[in-house]
Amino acid sequence: MVGRFELHENEWIHSLYEDRKKWVPAFLRDAFLAGMSTIQRSESLISFFDKYIHKKISLKEFIRQYGTILQNRYEEEAIADFDTWHKQPALKSPSPWEKQMSTIYTHAIFKKFQVEVLGVVGCHPKKASENGSDVTFRVDDCEKGEDFTVMWNEATSEVSCSCLMFEFKGFLCRHAMIVLQMCGLSSIPFRYIL
Repeated sequence: MVGRFELHENEWIHSLYEDRKKWVPAFLRDAFLAGMSTIQRSESLISFFDKYIHKKISLKEFIRQYGTILQNRYEEEAIADFDTWHKQPALKSPSPWEKQMSTIYTHAIFKKFQVEVLGVVGCHPKKASENGSDVTFRVDDCEKGEDFTVMWNEATSEVSCSCLMFEFKGFLCRHAMIVLQMCGLSSIPFRYIL
């Protein structure tokens, strides 16, 4: 009997460990990490170094190559910065928010934001309650198959969504944007531009 319990406990712990990618982000949703998890950052770092090193490389050879690695990284960032300042990204909708942010965000962030702009058409908001200048909306996201709660304060022009995308990734979600649209805003308030 004790053996079965230990086996069951080990399976449970293993299952919990396997599911960590699902439950760990829940504890970090309100922490701004530019949309990256610690796992993604370490995987990104590993894939970055994979271009330059192999498993048989010596420490001395790695140190010699490190300067080249950094120089290549600086050049890649300089090219990305140049593209951001001198090349306009392609717009995919007539959205005023997309046009506004195309001149502000880097191309990499803009592409992620653009997905949210395009996702607005699949959202259906309904006013749930109103308390003074605070209005609560339920937004049905057909693409994700979920409902989200969006709070809007007209007096302060503050919007917040239960998905916490702005807090986690640094740009507004489709749920907040559909509420801004309903409330007559044609540009994103500056407090939501990081």
